[in-house]
Amino acid sequence: MNNDHVTDLHKEERLKQLQDYRQAVYNSRNALFISAGILLLSEVVRFGLFNQMADTYNFVMFALMFASFIGLALWTKKKPYTPLRIGIIIYLVYIIVNALPFIYNEGLDGIFKGIYNGIFYKAITMLLIARAAPKAKAMQTLNEAIDE
Repeated sequence: MNNDHVTDLHKEERLKQLQDYRQAVYNSRNALFISAGILLLSEVVRFGLFNQMADTYNFVMFALMFASFIGLALWTKKKPYTPLRIGIIIYLVYIIVNALPFIYNEGLDGIFKGIYNGIFYKAITMLLIARAAPKAKAMQTLNEAIDE
């Protein structure tokens, strides 16, 4: 009977870990899907409300970022933390690459304009990803330790 009690405790602990893992996957996935949605919204606002024409460069950058975030979100089922790390790196590169035309056209003053352009959307995206990361890291590490 004592052995059954230990087995039941082990099953309960494993069930709790699985629930935590599912929650981490859910949070990671949502953070990346919402980030893709925010990116889409920011581009619609930029091109729609401000009547800016979408040139090929901006369209390609947007399409790559949007597809990357969707792909990373789908990857979270296998590993919830790794796609978040990659998402942060890709997003930072996107911010820098989007600042390049401002730098080219306006020199050093363009750096700040390029980085701060759309800061609201950028801050929300980074916050969403950063909030999901700690739990996702813990659960991915735990899951990898259990699988070994």
